[in-house]
Amino acid sequence: MAPRLAHVRRLVGDIAPRQYRHVDVALAKDVGVFTPVSGQCDYATSPRHTHPSYSFVLSFDGATRMLLDGRIHGARPGELSGVAPGIPHQELVGDQPPRYAAIMIAPRFLLRQLRAYPKATLPPLRGETWSAPHDLCRTVRDFMVECESTLPGREVLVEAHALLLCHEILRLVLGVPRTAPATAARMDINRAVELVHSNLQAPLQVTDLARAAGLSV
Repeated sequence: MAPRLAHVRRLVGDIAPRQYRHVDVALAKDVGVFTPVSGQCDYATSPRHTHPSYSFVLSFDGATRMLLDGRIHGARPGELSGVAPGIPHQELVGDQPPRYAAIMIAPRFLLRQLRAYPKATLPPLRGETWSAPHDLCRTVRDFMVECESTLPGREVLVEAHALLLCHEILRLVLGVPRTAPATAARMDINRAVELVHSNLQAPLQVTDLARAAGLSV
C-alpha cells in the first residue's frame, strides 16, 4: 500500500483512491483536511460509513446535509459540525458539488491536546453545529497552503498549523470565550489607516476599509 493511501486511511477509514478522486487532500501527521473540488467524495456518500478520527466539517455554502441517527443534519455557511469516531453517518448527494472542508483529527492527538483545558469534556459530537469564527477558515487555508509548499521548513510549519487548527476547533466546541486583544485590534485598524494614506485622492468606501482591516462593515 502506498504511504499516502495508508496515511489517508488512518484518518478517514477504509477508503479507495477512486473514492476521493474529486477531493483535494492536505495531510499532517495527525490531521488531514479534505475538500471536494469537482464532485462528491464517494466514501462520504456511502451509507453508514464511519471514521477512525474525529471529523469536523466546515461548511462553505450550507448545501451539504448529513444523515445521522435517523435524522438529517444541515449546516449554514460558516458553521462547523462534528462527528466522533465510529459513529455511522452519510453525506446526502445534492444537485451541486459540495463546498466544505472536512477536518480529520486522530483521536490520540486530539485527546492529548484536550489536556490543556482542565476539567473540559467534549460534547457527544453527533452532528452538533457551531458558528465558526473567520479565523478558522483562514487557519484551514493556511494549513492547506503550507502542505503544498516546497519551501524549507515545510514539515515543521505543517505540524504547527495542524496544532493550531486542532486547538481552534477545541476552543470552539468547548465554548472557550474568545477575546479581542488590543494589539490585534490596533493592527487591524492600522491596515485600514494605511489604505487611506496610500489612497488620499481615491474615493474609498466603508467596505474598502473593512476589507483592509479584515473586519465586517
